[in-house]
Amino acid sequence: MRKYLLKTAVLFGLLSALVCFLYMFTLNVLGNNPFGRYQMMYLGFYGMCIAVGMWYFRDRQNAGVLRPQVAILFGMILNTVGTVFLGLLLFVWTGVLDQEQKVIGIHREQSLELIASSERAMKEAKDSGQLEEEQFQENMIAFEDQKEAIRTMDAMYLSYDQSIRFFIAGMFLTFFFMLIMKSGKGDSRGRSQISGKSKK
Repeated sequence: MRKYLLKTAVLFGLLSALVCFLYMFTLNVLGNNPFGRYQMMYLGFYGMCIAVGMWYFRDRQNAGVLRPQVAILFGMILNTVGTVFLGLLLFVWTGVLDQEQKVIGIHREQSLELIASSERAMKEAKDSGQLEEEQFQENMIAFEDQKEAIRTMDAMYLSYDQSIRFFIAGMFLTFFFMLIMKSGKGDSRGRSQISGKSKK
């Protein structure tokens, strides 16, 4: 079981990173910011890879048995491999292949526009009396820090930031699909097999 678990988790981890990267790349080709408002839709693809990976391991390689702790281990390995591979792909894309930094430039421009919009909303709230001066100044300082980080953003920072988001999402998806897979067909089959062995 251990041999199949590691091999299958690594395989689906690489696959999930590749699928999500291709989705971001397609967004860029279509003229959208690959790290903007449409980005998080890749969670559907990522969740599908985790679910199919767990199903394949459970039903095709482990006789229909998938205990919760094994499902979590499988998801952790898949998520870690996928995170590292996605970070590598993003760095190669934005830092090596895109020498003119067009991809980062689009993301930087839209992020600054979003902050500017938030600043205008804060000023309107302050002028209308809905926001106190002290809170307004604190928000403005926070916005300036964010703008400075965006202006100095490079391929390494972007790859790291996106990889962390990917990893956190993978943790939630792992626990979510663990609950589904361990209580489905594999769980009942596993209990029947265990009870059969105990009778013998």
